[in-house]
This record gives sequence, C-alpha cells and structure tokens, in this order.
Amino acid sequence: LFQQLCYMKCSILTNGTFKLRTSAWSCCQADTINSCFFSNQKLNVGMCSGFDVGGTGGCPRTPGKCLDNEEMFLGECYEKCSILTNG
Repeated sequence: LFQQLCYMKCSILTNGTFKLRTSAWSCCQADTINSCFFSNQKLNVGMCSGFDVGGTGGCPRTPGKCLDNEEMFLGECYEKCSILTNG
C-alpha cells in the first residue's frame, strides 16, 4: 500500500535490489526513506506500466476494490462469471 493504492512490491519488480517504494514510478535501494536520494533510486515511468502497476499487473487499485467487470472472491478480483458464461 502506497498513497492509498495497492502496488506490486518494489522488491518483486527489481528482483530484490530496490525494496522501498518512493513514488508510483520509483523504488529505492535503502532501508529507510531518509536514506533515499536520486543516486540510489531506480525509475521506471509509465501509466499502469513500469513500476506503476498493481499486484497482478495493470493499474494500481484501492484496497478491496475490483473493476466494474470483476467480482471479489476470497480477497482476489476475478472477471464476473456472467461475462465468462455469456449470461
């Protein structure tokens, strides 16, 4: 959770080298935010791409919120059965 949105973890996006998220588009190679500087951050800018992605890809989402064409099951969002079965 970063700024009230669920993002994919920086540690996953950077194979563990930049673990701390500092913005929607940047991850830091430090243990605390106070130790983050331009020189130890990695940027990957994109809208719903790069580092600006949710835990399952696509755009980051608010916690517990699915897209209009999805429904929640066991805490995960899935495409609605009515769409998958045409009715």
